[in-house]
Amino acid sequence: MCAALGKGDNDFWVSVSTGEVAEVHLERRSRLPGYCIVVWRHGHVAEPGDLDPLQAGRYWAEVLAADGRSRHGSSRSS
Repeated sequence: MCAALGKGDNDFWVSVSTGEVAEVHLERRSRLPGYCIVVWRHGHVAEPGDLDPLQAGRYWAEVLAADGRSRHGSSRSS
């Protein structure tokens, strides 16, 4: 997953947006229609709890922004 960051669409996901600290991707083969993943862009992190508090705040802010865009509609951004 980390190696695919910044490279756009691939066999596993469609890139939705790129933020300052995270990328949002729509999974192609999810059992849950519309399921997106949000991936930290600045080095490998297994879980959001591994981030320091400032980094975690920035990450979660981007997760919430992606949620708002997906539920309220917005054009694809990068």
